[in-house]
Amino acid sequence: MRARDARRLAAAVRIFRLIFSLRALAFVLVSLAVLGGSASAEPTCTISGTEGDDVLVGTSGPDVICAFGGNDLVSGLGGADTLLGGDGKDILDGGPGNDMLDGGAGPDTMEGGPGRDVFLAGPGNDYMRAWDGQRDVVNGGPGTDRAFVDRGLDRTISVERR
Repeated sequence: MRARDARRLAAAVRIFRLIFSLRALAFVLVSLAVLGGSASAEPTCTISGTEGDDVLVGTSGPDVICAFGGNDLVSGLGGADTLLGGDGKDILDGGPGNDMLDGGAGPDTMEGGPGRDVFLAGPGNDYMRAWDGQRDVVNGGPGTDRAFVDRGLDRTISVERR
């Protein structure tokens, strides 16, 4: 196969993927409209903090913990948890399970624990520990971030020091 043909094939594959993605999105939006659902990205918090400094502890099941402002300590315990730090210098610990940790603005410290976790650091100089032998996604975002990861296993995005 010549180089020009390979480029054309690659472009055709990208176009196909885009069309497929748009059709899938249209299907989801139509389904939500018919069933009366919502496409809102806002999570429903099962445990909520305040604008001050909080200590928030989840359950053994799946939780959505919203810390909001302040310098918070958040522990998800077990289950597939979503931990949202908000503004401030937060410490987030997902515990066992496939967790999503979003530190928000400020210099945050995040520990995923055993499981396939997703880290979203946000603005600030953040520290993330995803070194657990499981495939994780670590996104440092703006700022100078440090992450301890499983090399060759974890996916890192915008992390300055690994």
